[in-house]
Amino acid sequence: MTRSSVEQLFTDFTRLKLVERDQLGTTLTGQAKHWHHYTVVAQKRF
Repeated sequence: MTRSSVEQLFTDFTRLKLVERDQLGTTLTGQAKHWHHYTVVAQKRF
C-alpha cells in the first residue's frame, strides 16, 4: 500500500496526522522484508 492509497481511504475525513514509517526488517521465517507502517489520526466530516 502506498501513501497516496492511504490518503485516498481518508478522503471523507479531516486528517489530523498521517505518519509513514519505512523500514527494512525480517519476517517470522527470517526472510528480508521492506515494511511500511502507517499511523493515521482522522476525524469523520459531517
